[in-house]
Amino acid sequence: MGSIAQTERPTPTKVWKQVHRDIIGRLGLPCKLRCSNTHRVGGHDFKDDGRCYITVNPTVAFRQPAHLILHEAAHHIRIQKDDMMCCMGGQHCKHWAKTLFGMYKKLNVPLPFGTQFETFAEIAGIPLCTFIGAVRGD
Repeated sequence: MGSIAQTERPTPTKVWKQVHRDIIGRLGLPCKLRCSNTHRVGGHDFKDDGRCYITVNPTVAFRQPAHLILHEAAHHIRIQKDDMMCCMGGQHCKHWAKTLFGMYKKLNVPLPFGTQFETFAEIAGIPLCTFIGAVRGD
């Protein structure tokens, strides 16, 4: 497993908005975008009133913000589809990894060069990596 240092500047909010609008629109999902440093990197949150949000931390640098948006969209799809405990609470199970891999293929988005999520690395056939410092979204 390799490791990669992170030194880039944070991804501008306007870039997150553009990437979110493109991907979520193409997937036909209802997820809204919000920026907040309440999440280390990002997250998907469902509210009691039915709304849901993909939250990104605007202090994190991502060269390819699409990777985080797709990651969180895969959580949305799995939670909506399943009542299995392995798919709940932001887990990175094989169901989530297969869904994420399928989304990359469906949208023709190039796979990342590596990932810190073991199940996704196995299914996508990409290296398992650790990212030192902050998260690098390549």
